Amino acid sequence: MVTRLRNRASGSASRPRRSAPRRSRKPRGTDAETTVAVLAQELDEARQQQAATADVLKLISHSTYDLQSVLDKLSALAARLCEADIVTIWRTAGAGCRPVARFRTSRVHDEYLANLSLKPERGSCVGRVLLEAKTVHIPDIRADPEYTLDPRRGGALKGYRTILGVPLLREGIAIGVIVLVRRTVRPFTQKQIELVTTFADQARAVIRC
Repeated sequence: MVTRLRNRASGSASRPRRSAPRRSRKPRGTDAETTVAVLAQELDEARQQQAATADVLKLISHSTYDLQSVLDKLSALAARLCEADIVTIWRTAGAGCRPVARFRTSRVHDEYLANLSLKPERGSCVGRVLLEAKTVHIPDIRADPEYTLDPRRGGALKGYRTILGVPLLREGIAIGVIVLVRRTVRPFTQKQIELVTTFADQARAVIRC
């Protein structure tokens, strides 16, 4: 009996023990760090937007503010905060709409815009905004069959791809348009569209028709 127990003990000791399967360890804190980074970025963006709005309101608050300076400031802020390659602000004049401020446009582009007047129609972003009195977002003008404004006429407009147009509304009528352009197909986010809408409201407040 004693011998059998010894044999069993020695047999058990000689058998290799099965090791438990190793579980892949997920680095701790990864999700939390990502969340913190996203929140920090959103907070930074919110602060930039508040600071930009405050700067414009400060300009407007002066009784002797210069209209062109305010519109130029709005164009530059919209380009920087919304990551646009080109920004133009348009104002209705008679039966058409003409550019009154621009940012990051080339000399060729400026010459093209100087003689351009757009009417309410669907062939251009500005025309659609005037026609519909609402925001128009064109992810890619090359894929839009209704977009007929020939960019080749402007030389510098050849690279136009994504366009956003936001109306300057007064009593439901578009009295102007803010246009943001990207040279690559990259649609604007909802937050960026909301920010441009805020800038459009400010531009409308300083434009007297």
